[in-house]
Amino acid sequence: MLNSLNSNPVIFANSYLKTVTTGFLGLVVLCTANLASAQAHPKYTVCKKRVGVTVSLPGRSPFLVSRYLARQKAVSEWRKKTRNRYGNAYARWRFARAKFNDAEGGIGTIYYTVSANPCRSDTVKIAHHHH
Repeated sequence: MLNSLNSNPVIFANSYLKTVTTGFLGLVVLCTANLASAQAHPKYTVCKKRVGVTVSLPGRSPFLVSRYLARQKAVSEWRKKTRNRYGNAYARWRFARAKFNDAEGGIGTIYYTVSANPCRSDTVKIAHHHH
């Protein structure tokens, strides 16, 4: 009887840890881990303020097709807007962070919104200032 009592809290602790790491707190833990490694290796990614774009397209019969085309258009508009605002180094959707995609509408018109924080495609070495 004593054995099973002792093993219960362990099982509880493990399952609790599992839910924490898969949940929102897991993201926080990962972020701080990344910061720690960024300090160890003095490189970091430079990101800018969020850029958002909404485009509209006439909806075609297969919704998936029009949604795909609308997304392509939205991303290319995002690239243009980002390039104008921050320059070429930031205008790559692949390197953007905190991406948001949303499709609305359907039969008549489809609206597609993308937004993200533009980030440089290269990591920047942190300059150490010697006094």
